[in-house]
Amino acid sequence: MVTLVIGGSASGKSEYAENLLTQFNEEKVYMATMQPFGPSADLRIAKHRVQRAGKGFDTVEAPTTLDIKQIDPEGKHILFEDLPNLLANELFGRGNMDVQKSFERVILSMQHLIDGADDLIIVTGDMCSDGCDYGEETDIYLQLLGVLHHAIAAQADYVIEVVAGLPNYIKGDLL
Repeated sequence: MVTLVIGGSASGKSEYAENLLTQFNEEKVYMATMQPFGPSADLRIAKHRVQRAGKGFDTVEAPTTLDIKQIDPEGKHILFEDLPNLLANELFGRGNMDVQKSFERVILSMQHLIDGADDLIIVTGDMCSDGCDYGEETDIYLQLLGVLHHAIAAQADYVIEVVAGLPNYIKGDLL
């Protein structure tokens, strides 16, 4: 089962996704993509660690597609947190922005998880609805994120938008 959970910043999407996965007693893996680049990232990482404490997750740091490819998803219940971080890490974290190769790496890594995991919950952000004008690199990033959302949503069993901690079922119904 593949579930895409989308929401804005501080919407409750991460906590909602974690609670979805806590129903499983089998191996639960939390794949963390955020890299600690400064105090705000450190705070967010600490918040997420506290939030998932005691829920039975094995945490795997996977900020790059190379990290993801080294993980065997077979038989696992995976919470992937989160798609915007992975895409940004690949586009901007290697020194030069080779858009095509970076995007292909992300697509292949996500397909690796989709094809292998028993259950996969992918958390992603709604980053394209603020109406702001950005520079060319950011516009490319946002466009690619939108393409990823469409590709994953097409394969997902469930697509859920979380607003203020409340789920809105876009595709499928977990109730």
